[in-house]
Amino acid sequence: YPPGGATDKLARIVEQIFNEHGWTSIVVNKPGADGVIGGNYAAKAKPDGKTLFVGATGALDANIAFKAQGMEYTDKSFVPIVPLANISYVLAVPANSPIQNYEQFKFYVRANPDKFNLAFWNANTANIFYDWAKKEHLPRPNIVLYKGSGPQMIDLVGGHVPFAFDTWLAMAPQFEADKVRVIATLDKGGLAVIKKLKPDNPSIAISDIHPDLNVGVWYGLWAPAGTSKAYITELNTIINRAFKEPKYQEKIEMLNIKTYGGTADSLLVLQKRNLQILQRIAQDLNK
Repeated sequence: YPPGGATDKLARIVEQIFNEHGWTSIVVNKPGADGVIGGNYAAKAKPDGKTLFVGATGALDANIAFKAQGMEYTDKSFVPIVPLANISYVLAVPANSPIQNYEQFKFYVRANPDKFNLAFWNANTANIFYDWAKKEHLPRPNIVLYKGSGPQMIDLVGGHVPFAFDTWLAMAPQFEADKVRVIATLDKGGLAVIKKLKPDNPSIAISDIHPDLNVGVWYGLWAPAGTSKAYITELNTIINRAFKEPKYQEKIEMLNIKTYGGTADSLLVLQKRNLQILQRIAQDLNK
């Protein structure tokens, strides 16, 4: 993804950790095709520890589940190193929108399906929202697709698109600045974090209407398959140790991330769980 989005911000935290450890580290942005370009680039790299991959649901599990065009990797192409963040998906409107809450949103789009223009930061998140909309008996939205969260946020705040579905990391700065109104989220953890920022906010929906849609977007660090286990363990140790330092905790939590770090195996569990959910969504959408 391009600079400025969630993937890029997390990659630059990892970059700083490695550089302070004495390793020369450079973030290489490979945007386009919903993460397929970056995923292909990393999957083809030599497993020598010199090329690592910061990815998220869209770049791995969703592309695999929805069979993204041009994808040259599988769920076996990478080995997990460490989970970097677990973040909610949220639905938002501009702050000056007449739609004040989720119930008003549902009423509006049912009455005006031709005006249901919804911005997405990649095409595969649209498939997740389609499943949500189907369960809520909402019309299928018209996709307004952006190459990353940055330009999407500009258009949402400016009122050029009436609705956006993105990560909480992307929405949080605009929400805290009262430029957008978050009206729903897909997991209970996300609801708790958002309400903690603004306890009196009445606009956010209870998001556990459909337990099988209790899915967030996770970010992780991977290496190409074949990278030595000893090196993976060393990288995991370095990053988790840094995450315990106040300066890195502050950097991450400034992004409104409360769950980060862990074992390589825990990232693999997250990956498998999300892949199962997204494969189920893909099957449902093809019925």
